[in-house]
Amino acid sequence: MGVSVVRTLALAGALLASSVTRGGPPEAAPAPRQLDRYGDPLPRGAVARLGTTRLRHPGLTNWVFLPDGKTIVTAGRDGLVRYWDIATGRQLRATPGGPDWSASALSPDGRLVAGNDDEGVFVRDVASGRLLKSFPRLFPDELRFAPDGSALLMDGRKALDLASGRALEFLDSESDRAFFSPDGKRIVTAGSNWVPVWVFDRATGRQIYRVGGDTDVAAVSPDGKRMTVIGEAPGKKVMSDGDYCLRVFDFPTGKELARFKL
Repeated sequence: MGVSVVRTLALAGALLASSVTRGGPPEAAPAPRQLDRYGDPLPRGAVARLGTTRLRHPGLTNWVFLPDGKTIVTAGRDGLVRYWDIATGRQLRATPGGPDWSASALSPDGRLVAGNDDEGVFVRDVASGRLLKSFPRLFPDELRFAPDGSALLMDGRKALDLASGRALEFLDSESDRAFFSPDGKRIVTAGSNWVPVWVFDRATGRQIYRVGGDTDVAAVSPDGKRMTVIGEAPGKKVMSDGDYCLRVFDFPTGKELARFKL
């Protein structure tokens, strides 16, 4: 018998002895995970899912459609930014956005996310999660981006320019909510506290006009020509039956154009 044959037999014997010593053949691979009714994998050991994981973001606080018309980006209090396919509802990917947030906002183009944690306000790149700006010791309950992503509104009292870090105060406002006009040149403070509506010039912080009454919510049309205000009209008792109405204003001038009781 040749030397090579002897070596082969010896190696085979060693492998057989090793397998016996370890208690037999290798363990079988884990069973494949089962799928739910939508084709998404279930946790190990689960046999069914009530509902679905699609388009479900724990603690959802903000979302925007991307310009491609195919993707939604969401932000939530789980500290993640998630991308979703609109057609299927499947999550495409997720990036870390920071720790647990008490407030968050997404820029209209979906490129930036702002959050508020126990250290202050931060702004991150959505795609990479990279920190771009941080503003310590600011703790707003609500954040909102300007249409071009260049500034942040914090509650209804302060606008923060992201490039310079300069904060513009709106001292006349009593509201804790605010939003930019579609062209980004004005700031409207209204809602949640049953207070009047104020319209400010973004560049100077100067009040342009005030809409009296106790406001529940306000909105400006996409063309910037009209503003609607829902709430109690001036001179009426708050929350009295029949006084709750929707009013339509000319947004550039603040002139009331129509009123509808609700």
